[in-house]
Amino acid sequence: MGNATTHTPAPAADRRRRIRPRPPRRTTLVGLAGSLALVCAVAGPSTATAQLLTDTGFGGDGRITVDLLDDVGQVTVDSSGRILVVGFKDDSPTTGQVAVARYLSTGVPDPSFSGDGRADLPLTGSSAGALGIRVLANGTVVIAGETQQGATRSMFVARLSTAGALEPGFGTGGVVTPVPVADYFGSGASAIGPDGAVIISGYIGTGFLGNHHTLVSATGVQSEFSLIDRTPTGAGCFNSTQPARYSALSFVSATEVLYAIDSAFPDASCPGGAVEGAFVVRQTIGSATVWAKRYLKTYVASAPVVLGSELVVRLNGRFDVPPPRPQDSFYRLDAATGAPSTTWGPNGQVPLVLPQPAPINTFIDGSELVGVAGGGFTMSTSYYDDDLGGGPSTLTTYTSAGDLDASTTQAVTAFSATSASDLAGSPDGGVVWMTWTATGPAELHRFRPAASTPDAVPLAPARVLDTRPSGETVDGAAQGGGRAAPGSVTKVRVAGRGSVPAGATAAIVNLTVVAPDGPGFATLYPCTPEPPNASNINYGAGAFIANSATAKLDAAGDVCVFTLAAADLLIDVNGFVPAGSGVGTLTPARLLDTRAGGSTIDGVSQRGGQAAAGSVTKVRVAGRGSVPDGASAAILNLTVAAPAGPGFATVYPCTPEPPNASNINYEQGAFVANNVAVRLDANGDVCIFTLAATDLLIDVNAFVTAGASVGTLTPARLLDTRPSGTTIDSVSQATGEAAAGSVTKVRIAGRGEVPSDATTAIVNLTAVSPASAGFATVYPCTPEPPTASNINYTAGAFVANNVTAKLDANGDVCIFTLAATNLLLDVNGYVTG
Repeated sequence: MGNATTHTPAPAADRRRRIRPRPPRRTTLVGLAGSLALVCAVAGPSTATAQLLTDTGFGGDGRITVDLLDDVGQVTVDSSGRILVVGFKDDSPTTGQVAVARYLSTGVPDPSFSGDGRADLPLTGSSAGALGIRVLANGTVVIAGETQQGATRSMFVARLSTAGALEPGFGTGGVVTPVPVADYFGSGASAIGPDGAVIISGYIGTGFLGNHHTLVSATGVQSEFSLIDRTPTGAGCFNSTQPARYSALSFVSATEVLYAIDSAFPDASCPGGAVEGAFVVRQTIGSATVWAKRYLKTYVASAPVVLGSELVVRLNGRFDVPPPRPQDSFYRLDAATGAPSTTWGPNGQVPLVLPQPAPINTFIDGSELVGVAGGGFTMSTSYYDDDLGGGPSTLTTYTSAGDLDASTTQAVTAFSATSASDLAGSPDGGVVWMTWTATGPAELHRFRPAASTPDAVPLAPARVLDTRPSGETVDGAAQGGGRAAPGSVTKVRVAGRGSVPAGATAAIVNLTVVAPDGPGFATLYPCTPEPPNASNINYGAGAFIANSATAKLDAAGDVCVFTLAAADLLIDVNGFVPAGSGVGTLTPARLLDTRAGGSTIDGVSQRGGQAAAGSVTKVRVAGRGSVPDGASAAILNLTVAAPAGPGFATVYPCTPEPPNASNINYEQGAFVANNVAVRLDANGDVCIFTLAATDLLIDVNAFVTAGASVGTLTPARLLDTRPSGTTIDSVSQATGEAAAGSVTKVRIAGRGEVPSDATTAIVNLTAVSPASAGFATVYPCTPEPPTASNINYTAGAFVANNVTAKLDANGDVCIFTLAATNLLLDVNGYVTG
């Protein structure tokens, strides 16, 4: 949870974005007043990475626009991972209203919060500032700050229930408006304690401003609490006539506060003399100082952040003091005693390393810190520039040793007039970064720690749809409903069923089309108004055909299936993608269509003509169809259309030679598809080898971010039962066809570049010349095979399907086959953790 500052009223024509004002230019260059900055982090120092990854489960690319508010103040994250923003909405050209917006961990407005995701407070004015927000352990939302109407400024504290309703037992209808002290000139910040008590930091005086602190108890009782007045002489060297320029304030507990203060006029009798500097103080609300530490020739650049039993504060060297000027540094202290940390350098100091955004002649305007997983911390910094009048905001991450974490890419807002940001810690050890500029709407950016969230979670297969009269599902829902009509859409609830949690953003499923009335195709998609130009299965009349997919779910947890011809439909769920995953799921988009009438999402790689026999077709994936430029892998659907003869096709990351593996095996004139997880090459491309001349189609369904726990490989064969079969390591080869009703066990972990600690494998299973019609199922070697299938085959067929398979404790998978058949298994990727 970060800082908040005063908003000033803007002209009516420019009121949509009331950027927080910078202070007048001065040597200290500090513009963001501090408020609550405490977060839970890993206790104790370590040198582990603090790497943060973009949370692609949030809005699809890790960010959303704050569309429920016209102006923003502060952001926080509750224990469920929901993001709350307090701000302002415009009701008229001259009057607005304080409001709170809540978004789910996926980035969509939370309909359980006041019905539409936004709760409006009965507080109006021309602007709102010094906004603070905290969610208490019982779910109560506490908001504090200031509104302004003309020259009148009014402090407020409000409380909302977890459903967004004002709590009538607090103050008047859920709101307390403290009476300001004499010479009150506006609020600079507000801090909220764990029990709901609030301290509002106000400016006082008519010349150079000092600070006054108003305390509102958890029950709504107002009292005076001035940190400056009560800092004892000799320790803090303040008195009531010697105000501070800046006070960054946090609650350590319900009864203690932690603050850093930037002195304006220190007493000559202070240790070190009348030298301006900074103080870091821990103090009880009852005025007793626990400890105080003074830093000469420095100024406060951030509120302290607690990391386990220690705290970190950023202090910058002053420009207006006699040399030598101290370095800009992080200081680490023992939170209980104030003693310098022994884990860092002399005096608990580590010099600040801060990459400068372009243009380089920018000045620091203010910073905020929050702790992240691994004992590290993240810092947001706002800049301004003399020539351009405004600068960007940046996000940088540091390890527990205070070093810049090179594994986390520095994030930078667009350099556009004045920009600012606010920062909040997440329960998983990640962060939410809110940014806004003078020329655009506010945005929320969500980052997760690299090791905190699994990127894909495998499950024992479970059937969630079976339209056949005798069909059965895992919970009795969506079964026996009758054939899907031609051109119809079937909606299926996936989240909350078959061990898929309610918050899943996507599901790894196997879709089967049974006995369609005629030729056509079926498409899985996240229930958008219109099905996309893509397909997952292409079928002929009477077919029994399956294909897997990583299917993005809509906000309700549903997926839709469009089918061109009437058919029965089956869906088995094999896994899910949790919110915060490094797997980003998309509405399917076509990236390649070589047919004469083919079209793609952007007009690239379309109508190029059949791929020649034995040829390799290169396709750019990164940067197209909502796949980011930095994606490391993609989950694609490959379709072979009307090949000139029998053969196979292989998708791979453009290595010099295609690997000994296949994704599709086809006959002359076929129209067959399969799902593929494939690593992208350095340019963001994939290659497709085809043995026979054929048209090719590729649809993208998802992508994998760099650093995610999903690893993709050059495909490697791990099982080939045919007499002449070969594998990557000569294990599980030429073993003879699997008998009818048998189970074949295959070791996956530790083979074909799959690490020994892998928990999931992304494999391609092929049934070769089965003796009769039947099916095959891949599962994690449980005592009995589940009621599900991955491949449905006919006698003599050569059919393949992609499977995301959970491994057992030994790193094995099992394959059940109903009819005798040869089996091939190629591995394309894996998941660890």
